[in-house]
Amino acid sequence: MSKCEVINGLVSQCNALDETMDGFNPVKREKGIFKWVYTDINTSKDTRSFIGAKTGIHKEKGLIFNFCPYCGVELRKANEK
Repeated sequence: MSKCEVINGLVSQCNALDETMDGFNPVKREKGIFKWVYTDINTSKDTRSFIGAKTGIHKEKGLIFNFCPYCGVELRKANEK
């Protein structure tokens, strides 16, 4: 995919961001760029996703990206309900 897309609160990342990402839903002290996915436990469907980094001073809680650093698409609308 050449650009990121946000559809119904779920982010589909562009190729450049996909190649840079270190995985999904980091645990504890993992560092890198990750995609967090929230799932409704009643329906088992993904409800929201967002992309961010856990590194440096933000390695504990992480930092969410408002825009894709590669294609520039606004990602924060994925967090709006």
